[in-house]
Amino acid sequence: MISGMPVPRQAPLLKREPLEGPYVLLQFRHPEVAHEARAGQFVMIKAGASAEPPLRRPFSILTVDPREDSFTLFLKQVGPGTRALAALRPGESAACLGPLGHPFSAPPADTEALLVAGGYGIAPFRIFGEELKRDDRRARLFYGGRTTADLQLRDRFGDLDLRSSSRRRTAARASAGASRRLSARTSTRPRDRSRSTPADRTDSCARWPTSRSAAGCRRR
Repeated sequence: MISGMPVPRQAPLLKREPLEGPYVLLQFRHPEVAHEARAGQFVMIKAGASAEPPLRRPFSILTVDPREDSFTLFLKQVGPGTRALAALRPGESAACLGPLGHPFSAPPADTEALLVAGGYGIAPFRIFGEELKRDDRRARLFYGGRTTADLQLRDRFGDLDLRSSSRRRTAARASAGASRRLSARTSTRPRDRSRSTPADRTDSCARWPTSRSAAGCRRR
């Protein structure tokens, strides 16, 4: 029975698909998530026998398969919680609550949806792309990462007819960006934001996500 509310379950792992480096796809059985989840929603989940972390953590839902009562997560192993989930074997369970969160809303019919993601942040855009295609809406996907290895799903959106662009941020570019930011902070000359050119503002916006994620991310 599908309840329309988030449901806590012991969700058995159906399939584990290792990708390059620390990335992995995990398919779990959870009927309510499989039948009710929308683009932008997530689950709270942790490996069933894992003592660390003590609480479930949020992860965006990558895909759902109502026929198999299942959903799939796209994980990067960066901490004890994600490592414990990635170490699960088919048949083992994870404590899971979902679906949770407010779904994405499509833009007006006469506009193009711009989907911007970095690394494993691309997860919620697979279902959103399916919804947009079903409604015959235009969309463009921008997919970035620090290295090419972070663009693990770049070949898994081709069937959605999205105009796409994928880019990696090299170590040299990251170092150059950090040097420019340090120079700007230590300069004694006042900055006149009113005179910044569109190119200046674009460069600043392009650097912001990387500096923010590096400073503010928490290991899961």
